[in-house]
Formats: sequence, C-alpha cells, structure tokens
Amino acid sequence: MMDRIGPYEIQERIGEGGMGSVYRALDPVLNRTVALKIVKIEGSESEELRDRLLREARTASSLSHAAIVPIYHAGTYPGGVYIAMEFVRGHSLDGATANGPLPKNAALSILGPIGSALDHAHARGIVHRDVKPANILIDEMGSARLCDFGIARFVSGADRITRTNCLVGTLYYMSPEQVEGNLGDGRSDQYSLAVVAYEVLAGARPFDGPTATAVIARILAGSPQPIHELNPNLPVAVSAVIERALSTDPSQRYKSCMELVDAISLAFQEGPREEPVVGEHGRKSDEATGRRSARWLLTSLLAVAFLTGGFAFLWFGRGRDSAQLPPPSSANRLSRRAAKPADNPETPAAPPPAPTSMVRRPVAPPVDNHAAQSRPAVKLQAFPTPAAPSETVHLQSAWPVYRGNLRRDGRSGFVGPHTARIAWMITLDGSLSGAVTGTAGRVYVVGNGTVYAVADGAILWSAATGSGGAPTPAITSEGSICVPLDDGTSRCFDDSGRPAAPQQIISPLSARSGEGEIYRTDGAILRSTGWQYSASSPFSTTPVVTPQGDVCAGTESGDLVCVDRLGQKVWDYRAPVRITASPAASSSGQVIFGCADRGLYCVRRGELEWRFATGGAIYSAPVLDRDGVLYFGSDDGYFYAVDKAGSLVWRQELGGEIRSSPALARDGSLYVTTMARRLYCIR
Repeated sequence: MMDRIGPYEIQERIGEGGMGSVYRALDPVLNRTVALKIVKIEGSESEELRDRLLREARTASSLSHAAIVPIYHAGTYPGGVYIAMEFVRGHSLDGATANGPLPKNAALSILGPIGSALDHAHARGIVHRDVKPANILIDEMGSARLCDFGIARFVSGADRITRTNCLVGTLYYMSPEQVEGNLGDGRSDQYSLAVVAYEVLAGARPFDGPTATAVIARILAGSPQPIHELNPNLPVAVSAVIERALSTDPSQRYKSCMELVDAISLAFQEGPREEPVVGEHGRKSDEATGRRSARWLLTSLLAVAFLTGGFAFLWFGRGRDSAQLPPPSSANRLSRRAAKPADNPETPAAPPPAPTSMVRRPVAPPVDNHAAQSRPAVKLQAFPTPAAPSETVHLQSAWPVYRGNLRRDGRSGFVGPHTARIAWMITLDGSLSGAVTGTAGRVYVVGNGTVYAVADGAILWSAATGSGGAPTPAITSEGSICVPLDDGTSRCFDDSGRPAAPQQIISPLSARSGEGEIYRTDGAILRSTGWQYSASSPFSTTPVVTPQGDVCAGTESGDLVCVDRLGQKVWDYRAPVRITASPAASSSGQVIFGCADRGLYCVRRGELEWRFATGGAIYSAPVLDRDGVLYFGSDDGYFYAVDKAGSLVWRQELGGEIRSSPALARDGSLYVTTMARRLYCIR
C-alpha cells in the first residue's frame, strides 16, 4: 500500500471498487481526516479520461448541500486520479434491508435528504447517475448523505465501456435510458431513487434476475411487482407512486425528486387498502411495451456479447466502490429510530387525493418563478423617524400583552394549512426578522432597520426603526407595532405607520409562566425572581414553560435542561450537537426542538420519542397548531409540516435558508421569512 497520495497520508483502505479503492487518509496541513478515492486510469486514452474526471470533480465540488458529501480536493498521481472527500463516520445503506424492509419513518428520513440533495444538484446542471444504497451514507447522527458526485458521469452512461472493456455501473439501479447507453438527466436519478425507495420499503429490489441479461430485460419491460404485495403494511397508493417513478418513459415520472418523496409520504396517509386502478402512469399499454421490444432485443444481444466475450460487470449490485466506513462504536441512530412506533393511530388524516396529484410542484429558488404569485410593487408610504422616547422603556413585560403573537410555549390556538400552497411572495430589503401577524390580514416584519407592514403581498407602509438589525417586532394590547432596540428600549408605530408611544415588550431571552413568573437566560444561567440554575455550558435558546410548569431550555453542548418552579432539575436530554432552535411544548408534555445535525427532536420526560431528519440545520423554532401539527423551516430551504408522531404532512421549497420562526394567523395562513429576503404566505 502506498504511504502517500498527493499531499495525503494514507492510513487504511476502507473500500474497494471497479475503478479503484477508497482510503482513510490524513490531510497533514489541516490535520483533517478525509476519504480518499483513488481512480486508476491506464492506456492510450488515459490523459483524456484523467482530464474529464478532474473537470467532473471540480464541477461537483461546487455543490453545497447538507446531504451531499463535499469534495475537498482532486488531483493526479502516477497511474490515475485521486479525489479527497469528507470522511463520514457511519455506514452505507448497502445491506440495510438484509433483515427486511425499514419502517416508514426510517425510510422517509433517508429518502427526504437524498431527494433534496439530488434536486439541488439538478438545479445546477449536475446529474449523479449512480444513485444506489452503497452511495448513501448514514452518519453517526442518523442523517443520510449522498456521496460520489464527481465520478458518476465518468463511470456510467456513454462512458461505461472503458479501455479495459469493462461495463461499469450498478445495473440494478440503472434507468432504462442508461441501460440503453444514454447519459440520461435528472429523471434518471429520480428513477434510481425510486429503486432505492422500493428496496428500503419492500426489502427487495424491483428488478432482479440470475443474469445481467435477465435484469436488463426486466428493467426495459418495466412494471415491477407492486410493492404492497411484498410488504402488506404498505398502502396501495405507495405502489402507484413508485410505479410512476419507475416508468420506462422519463416524461411520465415526477417533476423532481422531492415531488416523488412527497408523494410517497402523502401516500402513507391513505385509508383502507384498495385494489390499484391503472391510470396514465400505471402499467404501459401493449403498444408502449412493443415499442420497447426492439430496443430490448438489441440491448440484450449486446449484453450477451459482453458476457460471452469475457467482459465483466464491476460493482454489480454490491456498491463496493463507495466509501464503506467502519460501523460506529455504538448502535446506529437509524436502528434506534426504527424501534420507535412509525405511526400514531390517533392522528386524524383527511383522505388524500390520487397519488398523481397529491403533491404540489416545489417552488424553485429564482424569484421569477413566483412572479405570478407576487403582487405589483406599490409606492412606500414613508414617515419621519420618531424622536427618541423621553423616558427609557425596558423590555421586561410579559408575552401575553401581545395580540396576534404566539405564546412563548410555541403553541398556537389556530389551525394551520394541512396542504402547501403559496398564496403570495414578496422580496424586501436586508436580512428579515420573523413575521408577526396583526388584524385584517396584515403581517409585520423588520429588515435592514425598517419595519414593513404587508397585506396580500403588497407593502402598505414602512418606517425606519433606528436599529440596524432585524429583531422580530411585537404587537401590544393597544395595537401598536413595536420593535426592540439594541439599548433595551423599543420604537413603536400605530397601524398606519405613524410614531406611537413606546411600550414595554418582553426580552427576546425571556419567557413567562401562567402565574406571571419571568424566566430568562444569561450565559449558562437560567434565572427567575427567586432562584437561578447553572448549566454546564451556555444556553443557546430561549426558555419555554411547559403546561406542566417545567421550564426548559437548550444549551450549546446539546443538553435540553428542564427545571421545576423552584429551580430544581427534573429531567434532561442530551442531543448529539448544539440545540439551535428554541423549543415548543405540547399540551401532552412533549418538548420539540431543532439541532445543528439537521434533526427535529421530540422528547418527553428525558426520553426521545422521534427524530425527523431534514437536509439542513434547524434554527427555526417550531410552532404547534391546535391540531398538533408542527411547522418549521430548515437551512435546506424547505418549510415543513410534521404531525405529532413525527411523520411528514407536507413540505414546500422556498429557495432560501429559513431561520426564523413562522407566524400562524387566525385564518390559518402561515407567514415565513427566508435568508433570501423573501416573505411568503402559505395557505
């Protein structure tokens, strides 16, 4: 074994594949462990192939997504190319179904981030072309990560036949167009993701066979065995969704990978099982099958020629080329989540429409895609900056003085939307605060030192706040819109935007019990009037008061600490990483919070009930509606609705990191701001 490749010190081999090996290596400059993929290239075409692989790796290195294993560096060595990637401690998905299908929540927690990662790449013109369980890594946090961007094009599609006459690729997961020798596009990745979904939900691959020729025949013929026949616990609607995504005609598949994942998730809400109805996305007609027969005959003859001529299928169904990492020292998080109940039978669910129309098309990031929903610009009504208040008004009064705001326990008395539809979107100036709802459909938000009043997608008025930040405003019982300032005072306006008398409003780091007791955090101290509690590390969230009277807050080290009214710790829970989103407390005693590991955690009395995985860190404090549905955003650019059992209700792409807590209005409208300076209304 070589001691060094490029600048990297080789430590041990952790994977083997048809194109080379994967090593754990050390970057001595940054003192960082990396996964080093070494791709062997030999022969007369080696220079051209080496240049192409380096270009692909450089292109893939531009991808930045929480569920994509990043490429750090690529270079050449005598005999080939090396690619340095993040070393993910965990294991691959390959072999995860050896003991049967995964539970629904475990499967969706894998498919969601991978679908989001693929859509992120497709929006930037990059296609993976080798999506398979061996290229899906489950890290120590239980989060799914997609690896091997940068070599997929090189080892699949038109490039599969190399100088050494090897057909390279993982045939079980190839789309029909790839099997026929075409490069394919993002819809090929969606097809491969559907094969992975079939495998994790059924415990078996949709297209299998004793020989490569048999597998090719079944891929081109399409129409696998309905997945609910292999796993009787699955609704029939799931079979219809998977069958559409596995269509031999790419135009019949879903518009995006996340649309597929959403359709699977919503199909699980189906009621009693029924026999499937074959529609336009069901099994193909005899005419369509006949059109494939000629192509199948040609491809199968080529496959027979390859096999009888001494050619070999490399990586065939084994995925040994991916970064197969040693298992974690403790039981993996996926297994622990799988042991939790997947469904809550008490959760009401309205019957969904047919699978082909259950999910709305995700909203793409560019603003132009929302043009039809945005209202025409209006002239801002400006008012002079009010004079400084004559007396200092400190932010110390209680949360209940707000009108139209959520309580500090994260619960709302209103019912939010149970389907996702963007009613309107507007772009404002600067980083935006969280939104606050008022009367008559008005919503207020602060950005770049200006408070905006918006209704129906149009700015009614704006006014300077005298502060350069973006603190979330408040609405007092008198109807004033007040913005906290850096010096501890506030600046207030009436509902027309004119200066109003300053009001006392609550500190952003405080919460209040029903008896009027104020709790606030100060570094590692949680304070009340008569006591203080010292934590082992600084608090990172605002405190929340549960219906049982406990006060809970999260810390930088990942501890969720809950104390009673006397300041005595009653229970705690240790999350793997920093708690980044302030908790919400349900009426049944659940405490829900977000973490930097891309997970939303639900804990009751110190025991984890479920974890919902997203594609990005969660800074958005969740909001609970009257029906127990949680609404929150993620750094992956999606806004989520999750039920009290941890199952996805819907998600909507908003095209920018979401770090503020949403506002839920009386009419069921949700108002959400993003880091892309947009305010959305979802109804």
